[in-house]
Amino acid sequence: MAATWFIDEPNAISMVTTALRIDAFAKPFLAIGLVLAGALQGAGDARCSARL
Repeated sequence: MAATWFIDEPNAISMVTTALRIDAFAKPFLAIGLVLAGALQGAGDARCSARL
C-alpha cells in the first residue's frame, strides 16, 4: 500500500486505506456526472448542467 511509504503507524494506514476505498467507490459516479454534463453542454443545453 502506498500509505506505508509515508507513515509507519498501523492505525493511520488503516484510516488511509478506508478513505481510499471510499474515494474509489465514488469516482465512477463522479465520472458519469461529468460526462453527462459535458454531453448536455455539447448538445446546447448549458443551463441544465449549470443548475446541477
